[in-house]
Amino acid sequence: MKKKIEVIIDTKSKKEIDKLVKKNNRLSKAYDKSIEVLRKNPEAGQPVTKDQWPKKLKREYSLTNLYRYDIIRSHPGWRLIYTITPEGKVKILVVVLKVLDHHKYGRLFGYK
Repeated sequence: MKKKIEVIIDTKSKKEIDKLVKKNNRLSKAYDKSIEVLRKNPEAGQPVTKDQWPKKLKREYSLTNLYRYDIIRSHPGWRLIYTITPEGKVKILVVVLKVLDHHKYGRLFGYK
């Protein structure tokens, strides 16, 4: 039996993500496409090594894994940050935590 994959948006970030996506048509289309990709393959993003996990995200969420997915690769690129949680024998849950532009991503991960 193939596991069902469900993609949800973290309730803490939903309003912020909706506002970002609504303002930018190009981002909106790319975001929708990325959600479809994650529904088909939850591991489509790149895993973030545990030592790079931002302390803020570790405090807010009980992370066991963290992925980033490039929504738009141009500068400034947009990234989707998500985690995968096992929901039992027949379901995998992908939880979108943040949608960030290049600059906010760099700040969150301590690159700038």
